[in-house]
Amino acid sequence: MFKMPKIKVPEVKVPEVKMPEIKVPEGFTGYRSNKDERKAQVEVGPPPWTLAWADDISETDALAGVVAAGVSIATANPGPFLVWIEELLRSTIETLKASAADKFPAEIQNDMKAFAADAIRLAISGKNPSEAAKAYDTIDFKAGAIKYEGENVALGQVISRTWGMKPYVGFRLR
Repeated sequence: MFKMPKIKVPEVKVPEVKMPEIKVPEGFTGYRSNKDERKAQVEVGPPPWTLAWADDISETDALAGVVAAGVSIATANPGPFLVWIEELLRSTIETLKASAADKFPAEIQNDMKAFAADAIRLAISGKNPSEAAKAYDTIDFKAGAIKYEGENVALGQVISRTWGMKPYVGFRLR
């Protein structure tokens, strides 16, 4: 059997390296917007409004519409753009209905659904959504969308700016 000879390894000293102190910039990191302030402006009264809010429509939704419009133009087929409009309308109405179910008394939910659909169709076609207003005795209705701005921030520095719209329908009793 082979025996390894003993080898003496000299001791090596590694000099101490002092790392420089790294200062991380201070400041907010995350997303901030003026959406809550804009929503509060719509809710004021007297008497205050009860509102149902749809999901946000943002710049990414608008970009999907631009792409759909481009496809429609390139193919001389309005189908992709019309599908985008219908899907946006459908999802907006669905989220308004869900919000209304949580907020509005059951007896006016059907009227609110019809009113919301009429107002959104008018708004998408470029008309004033208030034209959809109906006489509902002692209940006032309104519909619209707030537009808000936001920004993504890292360590106090704005990385990108955003925008969004949040459709709503509301009622109040007089």
